[in-house]
Amino acid sequence: MSHRHHRHHTRGPAVAPAPAPAAAPERSRAVEELHPVLLDLLLRMNIMPPGDIDSLSEAALANAVSLAISMLPEDEQIHIVSRIMTDDEIAQESLNHPRLQNLGSRVVLSQNERRLLLRASPEPEDDDANQEEAGANGCIICFDRNTVAVPCGCRYCAGCLRELVRVGLRSEADFPPRCCQPFDEATVRLAGRPALVHLFRQLSAEYAVPPAQRLYCHNPGCSSFISPSAIQAAARDEANATAVGTCPSCSSATCKECGAKAHRGLPCRAEGDDEALWDMMDANGLVGCPECGIVITLMDGCNHMTCVCGAEFCFLCGADWEFDCNCPLYNARELRIPIRRRPGRLP
Repeated sequence: MSHRHHRHHTRGPAVAPAPAPAAAPERSRAVEELHPVLLDLLLRMNIMPPGDIDSLSEAALANAVSLAISMLPEDEQIHIVSRIMTDDEIAQESLNHPRLQNLGSRVVLSQNERRLLLRASPEPEDDDANQEEAGANGCIICFDRNTVAVPCGCRYCAGCLRELVRVGLRSEADFPPRCCQPFDEATVRLAGRPALVHLFRQLSAEYAVPPAQRLYCHNPGCSSFISPSAIQAAARDEANATAVGTCPSCSSATCKECGAKAHRGLPCRAEGDDEALWDMMDANGLVGCPECGIVITLMDGCNHMTCVCGAEFCFLCGADWEFDCNCPLYNARELRIPIRRRPGRLP
């Protein structure tokens, strides 16, 4: 016989359920897309109460960021920009600046700006109607009928002419751009890219100076050409005085005699200092251009180096690229000849 045991429960007073935690306010899309460095800047500068940031519109957020950056010292502004933009983004922003549209002024392009400008870029596809038989007035490359004539009489569409100009600006050996005869500035203007005109002017001034007499910025991140007009003669009443060039891109001062950072009142570095520099270069995989002596590094790609001065040489041995040095075209960094034993001008 089974027995059932009944358990009696005594009900206590009803307990209200605990309230659910309040949901965090949903951030606006503008705040979600804001770079963390800029968001931190807004909070640090206390431009507005932190609680209000989550509901800001994109326009209001942009104004707040602009105000915060404007309140910083110039060096910190540069630091902020360098943290949120890559070198290519900074260069592209500069190339899009309205100042480049003004051909009445002289604009000096940085190395990154030059590299981006000369990079092959796809042109918009033309209407199919323009690709039909173009006859005598068609582009001699793609047969587009929307063309301009260069001095020799050949005709090019804007896209093909731009690429022809780019090819002629990529190295000193290819300069100036040409068809049947060299292009002048007026012809380069026909390409419809003011930045190419500025670079044409810049390279014309640089290549007019013999390579051995050229001065380049000592800053490895810049290496811009310093024109003779930007070189200040040595002071007559100052000991160890040397001529000093001011870089048009980064405003750094470079000694004309030794090519190093300007050292007003001090002699150019001694031979022992050169030895220390060469050791440092060997330790860090750096080389010097055998033509002008500026320091160069190879990030990736083949061992065919082209210096800003136009010299072409082998990264591994330093020999002129026109001569067969039997070095591998790619990699083999362990075969790099030490600075002291490389041909040409030493850094």
